[in-house]
Amino acid sequence: MSDSEHKYFNFPIILLEGFLNDSNTCLINIIDYSLYKFSVKTECYIDKESFRNSADYFKVTLSHCEDSYENGKALYDSIDERTPKASIEVKLWTDFYKNHKTDFEKVCLLAFIALRSIIGRKPYCKTTNNYLLARMDGKSKTVKSDDELSAQILRYSTRRKLDNIKKELQLNWHLRYLSNYNRGFYISFTLKLEILAEIAESKRPINLEAAQKQKVKRARDEAKRKIEDKIGN
Repeated sequence: MSDSEHKYFNFPIILLEGFLNDSNTCLINIIDYSLYKFSVKTECYIDKESFRNSADYFKVTLSHCEDSYENGKALYDSIDERTPKASIEVKLWTDFYKNHKTDFEKVCLLAFIALRSIIGRKPYCKTTNNYLLARMDGKSKTVKSDDELSAQILRYSTRRKLDNIKKELQLNWHLRYLSNYNRGFYISFTLKLEILAEIAESKRPINLEAAQKQKVKRARDEAKRKIEDKIGN
């Protein structure tokens, strides 16, 4: 197992825009940006040599290092640092860059990256289809209607197609997924499904209401106990 298998390219979510139209260009932008950003973080002086050092660290070979450096610098300088980030494992990036992938495989990769960017460092979170689709489209914020999506992502916005994508991610991409019986769904890549189910159930409105009633009852019982103790003394 090579070191690069556990290393990630980190990049702004906006670089996913147009992925289904031209995945190779998007993947090149991702690696160029990521290598330049890594150079900024680890080197005192950023130049083509430090850029090559970053490529060596990730164990990737650049066909045109100077062009990659210039592209990475231009992307880094032009994209707001506050733009939401995403990541892709180097091994996965290499697989999609070097090997032919079907449109469904590509859209599953987009959904995987999008969900990971939404969940961030949290063990789980609740999200919506609109937010998922927006991130797949390279957008920072959720969309309110389908007409805000690109034509390529819009093709996959039906319930049936989204269900197929989520099913694939659950079977082969380590996604734990649970609908919350109302708007939105819970996701995790680290928690067991049983734990995620407990969390989802605890946050259902009917259970939240029951928990609140129980909390109020305990508070009243405790207040009554203290009053009775005072009277007894």
